[in-house]
Amino acid sequence: MSLSYNDLQLPVYRNTRPIIILNAKQDGKPKRLELSLSDLVAAAEISGLNIFFVSDTGMGKTQLVRDIYTTHFGGEAHGNFLVGRPETRVMDLFERQQVDLSSGKYDSDAARQLSDRTKAAINVVDEINRAPPPVQVDFFDLAMGDYAFKGRPIPLGEEGYALFLATANMNKSGDNGFSGTFAMDRALLNRMPLTIDIDNKAFQPTTEDKIAIHHASLDPRIKSAEPRDLTQEILAAHKQIASTARQQSIEADLFSAVLDKGLDYCRQDKLNQEKQGTFPMKCLECPHGKDICSATKHASERSIQSILMLAKGMSHMLELKYGEVEMPLLDVLTEAYRFTAFHGNLNDITLEEKYAGRRQLMMDALVGKIRAVVQDIQPHVFYDEAHPQGTFHPELVECTVGGKRSLSPKTESLTRLLRQRSIPFTERNLQKRLEDQGIGADWVGDFAKVYKE
Repeated sequence: MSLSYNDLQLPVYRNTRPIIILNAKQDGKPKRLELSLSDLVAAAEISGLNIFFVSDTGMGKTQLVRDIYTTHFGGEAHGNFLVGRPETRVMDLFERQQVDLSSGKYDSDAARQLSDRTKAAINVVDEINRAPPPVQVDFFDLAMGDYAFKGRPIPLGEEGYALFLATANMNKSGDNGFSGTFAMDRALLNRMPLTIDIDNKAFQPTTEDKIAIHHASLDPRIKSAEPRDLTQEILAAHKQIASTARQQSIEADLFSAVLDKGLDYCRQDKLNQEKQGTFPMKCLECPHGKDICSATKHASERSIQSILMLAKGMSHMLELKYGEVEMPLLDVLTEAYRFTAFHGNLNDITLEEKYAGRRQLMMDALVGKIRAVVQDIQPHVFYDEAHPQGTFHPELVECTVGGKRSLSPKTESLTRLLRQRSIPFTERNLQKRLEDQGIGADWVGDFAKVYKE
């Protein structure tokens, strides 16, 4: 049975507020597409991307992960559910001692055996920051999808799919404001590419959602739903998404170049034009301090891969929800970036001074600037029957002919013809436009060589 949109709806947790809005086309007509927070979580789920849910207490994150664990993976049938505590040990979950008393011998190493729990498709750790740092390191294996056993890594999950979900009560100002909680391990955070701040006002349930929640039950405790197992359907969707994500795409390659080479750029340092570890302190005295280059570092290769996968998962969810639609992939990629690259990339000084530690607010503002960059890049991509994969032209010629505005790749023959016919035109240089916005553009020339006619 193939996965449907209704299959992925959660039985108890409710949040229908649109947090992603895209303009697309369906049957040649404009179509507004919306994804709620629950839809975004499902998109990450079928993409196989680890998710970190943060908020103050009582915002529903435990109910959310419990619903996924129980009604998407059948609970214990295909999942493990842990609670972050000082005494929690992954070893107790994955290993057991098997002793043959009849032999009269005992070998502690031989007695250690792996349990079937390593095959669980989903591992959940609730209240992860109530575990001290040494225990958090133990959870690192769950996030990596490998468990170290007798000196070798043992793959977790089923058929290459191993989802990790974690929740944490977090003080957004940066201080540990909750008694009994600990700072998060940076390496562990980096293995959870998707961070969802449920406290964000733009992500909270609608009034209709809250009324429905109140009418459903006045019991404040976590609700238990009837187990339902969609594991095989989710694995099938994941395989499909992974297959399409590996296909070459000019839009995906362009967006990756912007996040990598484009953001690894410093307008102040003319010698190497790279941040080289001086970020963010050097940005404080820079005259370009309001540009993109002062807000974030470049995304790592791991982050870029996560963004590409999430974009494919979002596209898949939109097709499940609306049917076949024409979606601009660059717009989907931009939205996917909003929920990734959180940890270690943002300018922490700006984050505290301007956004009071609210990373999602800063990411939203940053994405607004990235979206403007994407809109500048889009006209430089051309498609035709001879080049369905697209071609890229860093320099364009803009003119008006017959009352219609035209953008065309710049060639000597075109500019000569326009001059001969006394048609006014302007030249549009993408490299200069990007650098004016604080985006590195050294990659533009090489990219044009790959996607040339």
